[in-house]
Amino acid sequence: MSAPEHPLERTQAVFRRARLARVTGVATILLIAAPAVWDGDPSLVLYAALLSLPYVVFSLMKTGEKWQAWGRLFAWLGLATSFVCACLVVLWRSDWRVPLYLLTLAALQAAQLLLLRRSHPEKVTARAPRILGGVYAALVAGFVILTIPTSFGGGSERLHQNEVAAMGSLRSINSAATLYFNNYQKLGYPRDLHAMGPSASPGKEDEHAAGMLEANLACAQSPCVKAGYTFEYQVEVKDGVVIHYRAYARPLTFERTGIASFYTSDDGVIHRTNENRAATPKDPAQ
Repeated sequence: MSAPEHPLERTQAVFRRARLARVTGVATILLIAAPAVWDGDPSLVLYAALLSLPYVVFSLMKTGEKWQAWGRLFAWLGLATSFVCACLVVLWRSDWRVPLYLLTLAALQAAQLLLLRRSHPEKVTARAPRILGGVYAALVAGFVILTIPTSFGGGSERLHQNEVAAMGSLRSINSAATLYFNNYQKLGYPRDLHAMGPSASPGKEDEHAAGMLEANLACAQSPCVKAGYTFEYQVEVKDGVVIHYRAYARPLTFERTGIASFYTSDDGVIHRTNENRAATPKDPAQ
C-alpha cells in the first residue's frame, strides 16, 4: 500500500499543474499567432488577435476559481472548434498541414483542460467568467462568420477576378516572349521573366532588360507574384538558343487567393486545372 500524499506535496502538485496550464495558454497564443506572423495578411492578424485575447487574459489572471472557470470555458470551446474544423478540412481534402495545425491546437486545449481539472478537481461555481466569456465567444464567432468571406480572398468574386488577372498576365508573358523572340532571334525566347522587364535606364533596353513586361511580372527572382498568384517561367535550350518556354500561374494560397492553376507555352494556348497542383498541357484549354 502506498503512503498517503503529504499535504505539502499535494499543494506543490496543484501549483505545478496550474503553472503548466498557464504554459498551455501561452503556447496556444503562439500557435494562433504563427499563421498571421508567417503570412503577414492584416486580416489574419486581426483574427489572430481576437482569437488569442481570451488566452492572454487566462495567462495573466490570478489563480483562483474565476481563473478556473475562464480557462475551462475556452479550453472546451477551443477543443470543440478546432476538432470539428479539422474533421471538415479532412473531408474537403485540403492541405494536410491545415488539419495537423488544428489537431495540434485541439491537443493543447485538451491538455489545458486536463491540467485545470487536476489542479482543481472540485466543481467550479463561478458564473461571471463563464457568462462574460460566452458573450465574448458569441460576438467573435458572429464577427468571423460575417467578415471571413470578404477578408480571406474576397469571396468567389475576388477569386474570379484573380483568376482572370492571372490569365491576362500569362497572355502578357506570351506576347512579350514572342516580341523578344522576333527582336533577338539569335538568342531565341528570353531565358527568364526578368529579361523581358523594364530597363533601369529608359531608352537603353537590351536582351537583359527588353522593356516588354511590367516589373512585377519580370521580377529578378522566381516566382514572381501578382494579384494573388505566383508566376514561374522555364525554358528549353538547344545550342545556346532558347527554343521553347513554359509559364505557370498558381494561387499564392490555394482556395484563398485563387482555385485555378494555369499553364502556357510558346504555342500561346492557356490550360487550366482546379486541382491544387501545377497545370499541364493535358489540362483543358481556355
